[in-house]
Amino acid sequence: MIVAVAGVALTFAGGFALGSLLGLPQLVSLFLGASLTATSVGISARVLSDLGHIHDAEAQVVIGAAVVDDLLGVILLTLLGRVAEGGNVTPAVIARATLVAFGFVVLAILIGSRLAPRIVRLIDRLQIARGIYFASLLFALTLAYIAERSGSAIIIGSFAAGLVLARTEKGEQIQRDVHDVTHFFVPIFFVAVGAAIDVRSLNLGLGVGLAAIAVAGKMLAGALAPASGLRRAVIGAGMIPRGEVSLIFAQMGLAGGLISAGLYGAITVMVIITAFTTPLLLRMLLEKRPAQVVPAEAADLVMDAPMEDERRRGERRHPNPD
Repeated sequence: MIVAVAGVALTFAGGFALGSLLGLPQLVSLFLGASLTATSVGISARVLSDLGHIHDAEAQVVIGAAVVDDLLGVILLTLLGRVAEGGNVTPAVIARATLVAFGFVVLAILIGSRLAPRIVRLIDRLQIARGIYFASLLFALTLAYIAERSGSAIIIGSFAAGLVLARTEKGEQIQRDVHDVTHFFVPIFFVAVGAAIDVRSLNLGLGVGLAAIAVAGKMLAGALAPASGLRRAVIGAGMIPRGEVSLIFAQMGLAGGLISAGLYGAITVMVIITAFTTPLLLRMLLEKRPAQVVPAEAADLVMDAPMEDERRRGERRHPNPD
């Protein structure tokens, strides 16, 4: 929580200060700051996994903090959208946005953890061809729709679905089944992102400046981790990458008229720089170990790490007689 809140506060303040120094409107400066807040944990998790460090304490801090700052980023985006529509941001509005974002995830996990396993077992007994696959997609889309209607964000609903489905008895099968459809839609998403960039108005200087703030803010946040014995530089490096969440925010800002095509391009440049910076830093800071096989998505990583540790303890207690 400390790393997440510090990272959001520092990057948000830095982005707002940069926009203000450039003479941008206050609302645009606020949006620039908000676009720097959310960490894309998938990049860090994959590098940590490849290096054999995904079960380290630093990796668990990175994953947990990334989940929290995604929620905080959604809250900021909700508030900025309200301001853009001419509404007032009062303490009551901030409290409601916070309650909706965090409350939805908690309720979705509590209710979904009871409902999803029953649905999975029912579909499995019916032996419908690809039944679990389609049921999983329907479950994710339903939670995404409910999240949007409740005032949160679509990505929060789908993320909660991933947390719940990963804990079912068919979690690994669901991950394998969804893997192919993910690889079909992800290129389409990035095509849409690239198509929205106006190269003629691309502001590379601003993009580099945003990237510098993004890197510095998360490294400082990692240094504030209070537990002893942690490699704080590793935590900071793991919190650096921005990815799909920042790009979604940028698209929403562009579509809503909050930012120009040039600013949209600058945010995209920032995402690219931070995405390449993280693997380089982590490989410099960590020694190579045998790769650990873990799911690629943050939701699966959060749930699977404790189960993997328990399995290993069980193997030590009851070794294979062969």
